[in-house]
Amino acid sequence: MRKHETPDKKAELSSAPLSVPLELLYGPPRSVGLAAAGKAAAVIAVVLLIVGWLSGVLLYLAAAHGLDRLHRIRAEGAPTNGLVVGIGRTQGEHPKRLVRYRYDAGGRSREGSTALRDDDSRRFSAGTPLDVSYLPSEPEFSWLPGYEPEGVPIWAVPLTVLSCLAAPVIIAFSLRRQRRLLEEGRAALATVTESKHHDKGYRVRYEFKTLAGALRAGSYDLARKAPPVGSRVLILYHPDEPKLKAAYPLPLVRVRRP
Repeated sequence: MRKHETPDKKAELSSAPLSVPLELLYGPPRSVGLAAAGKAAAVIAVVLLIVGWLSGVLLYLAAAHGLDRLHRIRAEGAPTNGLVVGIGRTQGEHPKRLVRYRYDAGGRSREGSTALRDDDSRRFSAGTPLDVSYLPSEPEFSWLPGYEPEGVPIWAVPLTVLSCLAAPVIIAFSLRRQRRLLEEGRAALATVTESKHHDKGYRVRYEFKTLAGALRAGSYDLARKAPPVGSRVLILYHPDEPKLKAAYPLPLVRVRRP
Protein backbone atom coordinates (compact mmCIF):
# COMPACT_ATOMS: atom_id res chain seq x y z
CA MET A 1 0.00 0.00 0.00
CA ARG A 2 1.26 3.46 -0.95
CA LYS A 3 1.95 5.72 2.01
CA HIS A 4 0.47 9.21 2.18
CA GLU A 5 3.00 11.96 1.66
CA THR A 6 3.65 14.15 4.68
CA PRO A 7 3.27 17.95 4.43
CA ASP A 8 7.07 18.26 4.50
CA LYS A 9 7.35 15.85 1.60
CA LYS A 10 4.75 17.77 -0.41
CA ALA A 11 6.57 21.03 0.21
CA GLU A 12 9.80 19.41 -0.91
CA LEU A 13 8.19 18.23 -4.18
CA SER A 14 6.53 21.58 -4.89
CA SER A 15 9.85 23.38 -4.47
CA ALA A 16 11.80 20.87 -6.56
CA PRO A 17 13.98 22.57 -9.17
CA LEU A 18 12.50 22.88 -12.66
CA SER A 19 14.28 20.78 -15.27
CA VAL A 20 14.21 20.60 -19.06
CA PRO A 21 12.09 17.67 -20.36
CA LEU A 22 13.92 14.88 -22.12
CA GLU A 23 12.23 15.57 -25.49
CA LEU A 24 13.78 19.06 -25.59
CA LEU A 25 17.29 17.78 -25.01
CA TYR A 26 17.37 16.34 -28.54
CA GLY A 27 17.83 18.47 -31.64
CA PRO A 28 17.15 20.84 -33.07
CA PRO A 29 15.72 20.01 -35.52
CA ARG A 30 13.09 17.94 -33.70
CA SER A 31 10.35 15.77 -35.16
CA VAL A 32 7.12 17.65 -34.48
CA GLY A 33 3.47 16.65 -34.77
CA LEU A 34 0.12 18.17 -33.90
CA ALA A 35 -1.22 17.95 -30.36
CA ALA A 36 -4.90 17.23 -29.76
CA ALA A 37 -5.68 20.96 -29.71
CA GLY A 38 -3.66 21.44 -32.90
CA LYS A 39 -5.59 18.71 -34.69
CA ALA A 40 -8.87 20.29 -33.58
CA ALA A 41 -7.66 23.71 -34.77
CA ALA A 42 -6.66 22.24 -38.15
CA VAL A 43 -10.11 20.65 -38.55
CA ILE A 44 -11.78 23.95 -37.64
CA ALA A 45 -9.61 25.76 -40.20
CA VAL A 46 -10.60 23.32 -42.95
CA VAL A 47 -14.29 23.59 -42.02
CA LEU A 48 -14.10 27.40 -42.09
CA LEU A 49 -12.40 27.28 -45.49
CA ILE A 50 -15.23 25.12 -46.85
CA VAL A 51 -17.87 27.35 -45.24
CA GLY A 52 -16.16 30.44 -46.67
CA TRP A 53 -16.05 28.93 -50.15
CA LEU A 54 -19.69 27.82 -50.01
CA SER A 55 -20.78 31.19 -48.61
CA GLY A 56 -18.94 32.96 -51.40
CA VAL A 57 -20.60 30.79 -54.07
CA LEU A 58 -24.08 31.19 -52.57
CA LEU A 59 -23.68 34.92 -52.09
CA TYR A 60 -22.40 35.32 -55.63
CA LEU A 61 -25.42 33.46 -56.99
CA ALA A 62 -27.74 35.56 -54.80
CA ALA A 63 -26.02 38.79 -55.89
CA ALA A 64 -26.19 37.78 -59.57
CA HIS A 65 -29.88 36.88 -59.21
CA GLY A 66 -30.56 40.15 -57.41
CA LEU A 67 -28.73 42.15 -60.08
CA ASP A 68 -30.72 40.41 -62.82
CA ARG A 69 -33.96 41.09 -60.96
CA LEU A 70 -32.97 44.74 -60.46
CA HIS A 71 -32.44 45.11 -64.22
CA ARG A 72 -35.87 43.58 -64.84
CA ILE A 73 -37.43 45.84 -62.20
CA ARG A 74 -36.10 48.89 -64.04
CA ALA A 75 -37.12 47.57 -67.45
CA GLU A 76 -40.40 45.76 -66.72
CA GLY A 77 -41.76 47.08 -63.42
CA ALA A 78 -45.49 47.67 -63.79
CA PRO A 79 -47.85 49.70 -61.54
CA THR A 80 -51.12 48.44 -60.14
CA ASN A 81 -53.60 49.37 -57.45
CA GLY A 82 -53.33 47.90 -54.00
CA LEU A 83 -55.21 47.89 -50.73
CA VAL A 84 -53.76 47.77 -47.20
CA VAL A 85 -54.91 44.65 -45.35
CA GLY A 86 -52.88 45.04 -42.16
CA ILE A 87 -50.18 46.91 -40.25
CA GLY A 88 -47.55 45.20 -38.14
CA ARG A 89 -43.93 45.30 -36.99
CA THR A 90 -40.83 43.51 -38.18
CA GLN A 91 -38.88 41.28 -35.82
CA GLY A 92 -35.44 42.14 -34.46
CA GLU A 93 -33.69 44.68 -32.29
CA HIS A 94 -34.96 47.68 -34.25
CA PRO A 95 -38.47 46.80 -35.47
CA LYS A 96 -39.98 48.78 -38.34
CA ARG A 97 -43.53 49.35 -39.46
CA LEU A 98 -44.69 46.61 -41.80
CA VAL A 99 -47.43 47.24 -44.34
CA ARG A 100 -49.29 44.20 -45.68
CA TYR A 101 -51.29 44.77 -48.85
CA ARG A 102 -53.31 43.02 -51.53
CA TYR A 103 -53.00 43.71 -55.25
CA ASP A 104 -54.13 42.24 -58.56
CA ALA A 105 -51.50 40.85 -60.94
CA GLY A 106 -51.39 38.03 -63.46
CA GLY A 107 -55.16 37.63 -63.42
CA ARG A 108 -55.44 36.93 -59.68
CA SER A 109 -55.35 38.62 -56.28
CA ARG A 110 -52.01 38.44 -54.49
CA GLU A 111 -50.53 39.68 -51.22
CA GLY A 112 -47.26 41.38 -50.39
CA SER A 113 -45.60 43.37 -47.63
CA THR A 114 -43.03 46.15 -47.25
CA ALA A 115 -41.07 47.34 -44.22
CA LEU A 116 -41.19 51.13 -44.07
CA ARG A 117 -38.20 53.37 -43.41
CA ASP A 118 -38.16 55.36 -40.19
CA ASP A 119 -38.45 58.63 -42.13
CA ASP A 120 -41.61 57.47 -43.95
CA SER A 121 -44.34 59.40 -42.10
CA ARG A 122 -47.29 58.21 -44.16
CA ARG A 123 -50.24 56.86 -42.20
CA PHE A 124 -51.67 53.53 -43.24
CA SER A 125 -54.61 51.58 -41.93
CA ALA A 126 -56.61 48.59 -43.11
CA GLY A 127 -58.56 49.51 -46.24
CA THR A 128 -56.25 52.36 -47.30
CA PRO A 129 -55.62 52.34 -51.07
CA LEU A 130 -52.00 52.56 -52.22
CA ASP A 131 -49.85 52.20 -55.32
CA VAL A 132 -48.02 48.92 -55.83
CA SER A 133 -45.41 47.86 -58.39
CA TYR A 134 -44.73 44.29 -59.51
CA LEU A 135 -42.87 42.24 -62.12
CA PRO A 136 -45.10 40.84 -64.87
CA SER A 137 -42.64 37.94 -65.28
CA GLU A 138 -42.89 37.29 -61.51
CA PRO A 139 -46.33 38.59 -60.55
CA GLU A 140 -45.92 37.37 -56.97
CA PHE A 141 -42.93 39.72 -56.58
CA SER A 142 -44.05 43.22 -55.58
CA TRP A 143 -42.94 46.36 -53.76
CA LEU A 144 -44.14 49.84 -52.89
CA PRO A 145 -42.80 52.66 -55.11
CA GLY A 146 -39.62 54.01 -53.53
CA TYR A 147 -38.87 50.62 -51.95
CA GLU A 148 -37.39 48.85 -54.95
CA PRO A 149 -35.41 45.84 -53.65
CA GLU A 150 -31.67 46.01 -54.22
CA GLY A 151 -30.74 42.43 -53.35
CA VAL A 152 -27.31 41.33 -52.12
CA PRO A 153 -24.61 43.90 -53.05
CA ILE A 154 -21.81 42.40 -55.12
CA TRP A 155 -19.19 43.83 -52.75
CA ALA A 156 -20.57 41.60 -49.98
CA VAL A 157 -19.19 38.51 -51.76
CA PRO A 158 -15.43 39.20 -51.37
CA LEU A 159 -16.00 40.78 -47.95
CA THR A 160 -17.74 37.64 -46.65
CA VAL A 161 -15.14 35.32 -48.16
CA LEU A 162 -12.27 37.33 -46.69
CA SER A 163 -13.91 37.41 -43.25
CA CYS A 164 -14.36 33.62 -43.37
CA LEU A 165 -10.71 33.21 -44.43
CA ALA A 166 -9.37 35.36 -41.59
CA ALA A 167 -9.73 32.66 -38.91
CA PRO A 168 -8.12 29.86 -40.99
CA VAL A 169 -5.21 32.15 -41.83
CA ILE A 170 -4.70 32.97 -38.15
CA ILE A 171 -4.90 29.27 -37.23
CA ALA A 172 -2.43 28.34 -39.98
CA PHE A 173 -0.05 31.08 -38.85
CA SER A 174 -0.23 29.90 -35.23
CA LEU A 175 0.37 26.27 -36.23
CA ARG A 176 3.33 27.20 -38.42
CA ARG A 177 4.81 29.48 -35.76
CA GLN A 178 4.55 26.88 -32.99
CA ARG A 179 5.79 24.08 -35.24
CA ARG A 180 8.86 26.09 -36.24
CA LEU A 181 9.57 27.10 -32.66
CA LEU A 182 9.39 23.50 -31.44
CA GLU A 183 11.44 22.20 -34.36
CA GLU A 184 14.24 24.78 -34.16
CA GLY A 185 13.93 26.41 -30.73
CA ARG A 186 16.10 26.03 -27.67
CA ALA A 187 14.85 25.47 -24.13
CA ALA A 188 15.67 27.88 -21.33
CA LEU A 189 14.68 28.31 -17.70
CA ALA A 190 13.28 31.81 -17.25
CA THR A 191 12.66 33.78 -14.07
CA VAL A 192 9.20 35.29 -13.54
CA THR A 193 9.56 39.06 -13.06
CA GLU A 194 5.85 39.98 -12.92
CA SER A 195 2.49 38.23 -12.56
CA LYS A 196 -0.30 40.69 -13.25
CA HIS A 197 -4.02 39.93 -13.14
CA HIS A 198 -6.30 41.29 -15.87
CA ASP A 199 -9.86 40.71 -17.09
CA LYS A 200 -9.12 37.46 -18.96
CA GLY A 201 -6.61 35.92 -16.57
CA TYR A 202 -2.96 36.67 -15.87
CA ARG A 203 -0.08 38.21 -17.77
CA VAL A 204 3.27 36.65 -16.86
CA ARG A 205 6.51 38.47 -17.67
CA TYR A 206 9.86 36.73 -17.52
CA GLU A 207 13.56 37.07 -18.24
CA PHE A 208 16.07 34.47 -19.38
CA LYS A 209 19.54 34.10 -20.77
CA THR A 210 20.19 32.56 -24.15
CA LEU A 211 22.88 29.97 -24.76
CA ALA A 212 25.08 32.82 -26.02
CA GLY A 213 24.59 34.71 -22.74
CA ALA A 214 22.22 37.42 -24.02
CA LEU A 215 19.46 38.57 -21.64
CA ARG A 216 16.00 38.47 -23.15
CA ALA A 217 12.50 39.17 -21.85
CA GLY A 218 9.06 37.96 -22.81
CA SER A 219 5.50 37.48 -21.64
CA TYR A 220 2.53 35.15 -22.02
CA ASP A 221 -1.07 34.97 -20.81
CA LEU A 222 -2.64 32.39 -18.55
CA ALA A 223 -6.30 31.76 -17.78
CA ARG A 224 -5.41 30.05 -14.52
CA LYS A 225 -3.40 31.37 -11.59
CA ALA A 226 0.05 32.54 -12.63
CA PRO A 227 3.37 31.42 -11.06
CA PRO A 228 4.71 33.78 -8.37
CA VAL A 229 7.41 36.35 -9.01
CA GLY A 230 10.85 34.81 -8.69
CA SER A 231 9.76 31.32 -9.68
CA ARG A 232 11.13 29.53 -12.72
CA VAL A 233 9.24 28.71 -15.91
CA LEU A 234 10.29 26.73 -18.95
CA ILE A 235 10.30 28.56 -22.27
CA LEU A 236 11.36 27.93 -25.85
CA TYR A 237 13.13 30.58 -27.89
CA HIS A 238 14.41 30.71 -31.44
CA PRO A 239 18.14 31.55 -31.51
CA ASP A 240 17.85 33.56 -34.75
CA GLU A 241 14.56 35.37 -34.11
CA PRO A 242 14.34 37.13 -30.74
CA LYS A 243 10.58 37.67 -31.04
CA LEU A 244 9.86 33.99 -31.53
CA LYS A 245 9.47 32.54 -28.03
CA ALA A 246 6.77 30.96 -25.89
CA ALA A 247 6.13 29.11 -22.66
CA TYR A 248 6.48 25.34 -22.85
CA PRO A 249 4.57 23.13 -23.50
CA LEU A 250 3.09 24.65 -26.65
CA PRO A 251 -0.67 24.13 -26.92
CA LEU A 252 -0.91 23.10 -30.59
CA VAL A 253 2.19 20.99 -31.29
CA ARG A 254 4.24 18.33 -29.54
CA VAL A 255 7.51 16.47 -30.05
CA ARG A 256 7.05 13.11 -31.74
CA ARG A 257 8.37 10.26 -29.69
CA PRO A 258 11.10 8.23 -31.45
